[in-house]
Amino acid sequence: EGKFIFGTFNHKNILIAVGRFHYYEGLSFDETGLPIKIFHSLGCKQVILTNSSGCLVNTWQLGDIMVVNGHYDFSFRNSVNNPDLVTGNNYYNEKLIKLARSLNHSVRVGTYGWVLGPMYETNAEIQNMISHGVSAVGMSTVPEVVMAHNLEVDILVLALMSNYGVGLTKEPLSHEIVLENSKKYNKNFKLLLMAIISEI
Repeated sequence: EGKFIFGTFNHKNILIAVGRFHYYEGLSFDETGLPIKIFHSLGCKQVILTNSSGCLVNTWQLGDIMVVNGHYDFSFRNSVNNPDLVTGNNYYNEKLIKLARSLNHSVRVGTYGWVLGPMYETNAEIQNMISHGVSAVGMSTVPEVVMAHNLEVDILVLALMSNYGVGLTKEPLSHEIVLENSKKYNKNFKLLLMAIISEI
């Protein structure tokens, strides 16, 4: 919807961004991370990013929640070479990762592959990402993570496995299916999010 909601939850001040920017909308990399700048300017110390992702691990189930502990930039904006893994506490806060895992022992941990979009990936691209150890793929999040890193804001990223990557199943993939599954599996996601906020 493109708006902010201020409120309190368990006596904590929270700010929710309903909607986000995507690089494929024609924005710059920095502009895509603008909400993080706003959070930082308003004094937010910790930010939880959420997304719906394509699952690349065939032993995982749709509806699983993955805590991101590293990412690959498969946008090829600056290079024709395959990217290196970006990880570490100054990108993905280890304390917040441990907290999320302690609150839900079925939470997965893995790496995120960022692609430009807005079209879905080809089978060849999916196989290339899998060969690099990517666990889930999506079209958002990384510009926001990089902005948080630059501003020294602690970040936790939660990814809902809303579909399998192209070619991993015989099921067709569409935006409508992703939205439908995101709503279908939203309950456990919300419960974990509320538990994390309660404990921060």
